[in-house]
Amino acid sequence: MPSYGTNSAAYRAQRQRAEREQPWRTWYKSPTWKAIKRHRLAQEPSCRDCAQDGRTVVAVHVDHVEPHLGEWSLFTKYENTRSLCARHRNLRRRGWGPDC
Repeated sequence: MPSYGTNSAAYRAQRQRAEREQPWRTWYKSPTWKAIKRHRLAQEPSCRDCAQDGRTVVAVHVDHVEPHLGEWSLFTKYENTRSLCARHRNLRRRGWGPDC
């Protein structure tokens, strides 16, 4: 029976292909990004979008305000990051959230 989970060979091949086509994806594993993420979540523990709606939801993701498009200086610019909850991060990744 084929495996359709995140450990399947097809999924791994797709991820490897994406990393070859977009080498900046590996930047998210760098110590620099991990420090930015840790600091942003400590400074801004609630989702920025939920806060604008008057709700308090714990942020678990850090997102770029302006897409970096593979530019390292914009990728590492702390002021270009915001804290988001899982819901808002997923909406933005699909292009459905505000500012998309």
